[in-house]
Amino acid sequence: MTIERTKCFTNAEFNALLRNDEGEIINLSDHFVWLTAKQIDRLSGDDWMRVCELQEEIEIMKADFLAYEMA
Repeated sequence: MTIERTKCFTNAEFNALLRNDEGEIINLSDHFVWLTAKQIDRLSGDDWMRVCELQEEIEIMKADFLAYEMA
Protein backbone atom coordinates (compact mmCIF):
# COMPACT_ATOMS: atom_id res chain seq x y z
CA MET A 1 0.00 0.00 0.00
CA THR A 2 1.32 3.43 -0.94
CA ILE A 3 0.54 6.38 1.31
CA GLU A 4 0.61 9.63 -0.62
CA ARG A 5 -0.74 11.90 2.11
CA THR A 6 1.87 14.06 3.82
CA LYS A 7 -0.22 16.53 5.84
CA CYS A 8 -2.72 16.28 8.68
CA PHE A 9 -6.44 16.39 8.01
CA THR A 10 -8.07 19.75 7.63
CA ASN A 11 -11.04 20.27 9.93
CA ALA A 12 -13.35 19.72 6.96
CA GLU A 13 -11.68 16.37 6.22
CA PHE A 14 -11.80 15.43 9.91
CA ASN A 15 -15.51 16.26 10.09
CA ALA A 16 -16.15 14.21 6.93
CA LEU A 17 -14.62 10.98 8.29
CA LEU A 18 -17.14 8.15 8.30
CA ARG A 19 -18.62 7.54 11.74
CA ASN A 20 -20.88 4.90 13.25
CA ASP A 21 -24.23 5.57 14.96
CA GLU A 22 -22.41 6.45 18.20
CA GLY A 23 -20.27 9.06 16.39
CA GLU A 24 -17.05 7.02 16.56
CA ILE A 25 -14.73 7.17 13.57
CA ILE A 26 -14.85 4.04 11.42
CA ASN A 27 -11.39 2.55 10.78
CA LEU A 28 -9.75 5.01 13.15
CA SER A 29 -6.50 3.04 12.93
CA ASP A 30 -6.27 4.02 9.25
CA HIS A 31 -6.70 7.72 10.04
CA PHE A 32 -5.22 8.54 13.45
CA VAL A 33 -1.76 9.48 12.17
CA TRP A 34 -3.28 12.35 10.18
CA LEU A 35 -5.17 13.91 13.13
CA THR A 36 -3.97 17.15 14.69
CA ALA A 37 -3.69 17.48 18.47
CA LYS A 38 -6.81 19.68 18.48
CA GLN A 39 -8.75 17.09 16.47
CA ILE A 40 -7.67 14.36 18.89
CA ASP A 41 -8.97 16.51 21.75
CA ARG A 42 -12.36 16.66 19.97
CA LEU A 43 -12.70 12.85 19.82
CA SER A 44 -15.21 10.93 21.90
CA GLY A 45 -13.84 9.19 24.97
CA ASP A 46 -13.65 5.81 23.21
CA ASP A 47 -11.96 7.21 20.09
CA TRP A 48 -9.60 9.31 22.21
CA MET A 49 -8.57 6.20 24.18
CA ARG A 50 -8.10 4.21 20.95
CA VAL A 51 -5.78 6.92 19.58
CA CYS A 52 -3.75 6.85 22.82
CA GLU A 53 -3.43 3.07 22.54
CA LEU A 54 -2.41 3.28 18.87
CA GLN A 55 0.19 5.97 19.64
CA GLU A 56 1.55 3.80 22.46
CA GLU A 57 1.82 0.81 20.11
CA ILE A 58 3.85 2.91 17.67
CA GLU A 59 6.20 4.01 20.46
CA ILE A 60 6.71 0.38 21.48
CA MET A 61 7.42 -0.62 17.87
CA LYS A 62 9.92 2.24 17.52
CA ALA A 63 11.68 1.19 20.74
CA ASP A 64 11.78 -2.45 19.58
CA PHE A 65 13.21 -1.38 16.23
CA LEU A 66 15.90 0.76 17.86
CA ALA A 67 16.81 -2.06 20.24
CA TYR A 68 17.12 -4.44 17.30
CA GLU A 69 19.25 -1.97 15.33
CA MET A 70 21.57 -1.40 18.31
CA ALA A 71 22.07 -5.14 18.93
